[in-house]
Amino acid sequence: MTNALSPAEKRRTFATEYAVHQNAAKAAVAAGYSARSAKVAGSRLLQRSDVQALIEQARRIQQKSLEEHAAQAGEQLAEDVIATVEQWVREVSSTYEEARSKGNVNGAARCLQLIGQHLGTLEPRESLSEETARLYEMLSRVVAGRSIAHNGRVIEGTNGHADELTDG
Repeated sequence: MTNALSPAEKRRTFATEYAVHQNAAKAAVAAGYSARSAKVAGSRLLQRSDVQALIEQARRIQQKSLEEHAAQAGEQLAEDVIATVEQWVREVSSTYEEARSKGNVNGAARCLQLIGQHLGTLEPRESLSEETARLYEMLSRVVAGRSIAHNGRVIEGTNGHADELTDG
């Protein structure tokens, strides 16, 4: 028993598949047209204004979906970078404090040198992306001895004061 699509369902399926593959014959086969007639059927369907409108609608839906996925991936990447910077700041700060408390001037100086080298890699600030500039600002605040609050998390500096790092 065949589960045949109505002509309207075939056009909708064709439009969705065409928006993905940009191949009329493949889209026609996916919509239920025979492989032998798919090239002709695809060409005819592309000439229909209702099918063109369906293709545009499918493209808009795909574009929105891609933008949402890209935004989610970008947010996750930003969170991963922030987490990495936070971990690095904690490690260097801890090493610095330990060296300083033991009177290890060379160790403390080396920590400060590492921080300086890291910050130096981010110059000039005018050429930074917004997210990198924010990370630079976060790191600069912690290095200056201030704690920062970001996305509900506090990164401790050396003076115990928390600054709110805003998104804007």
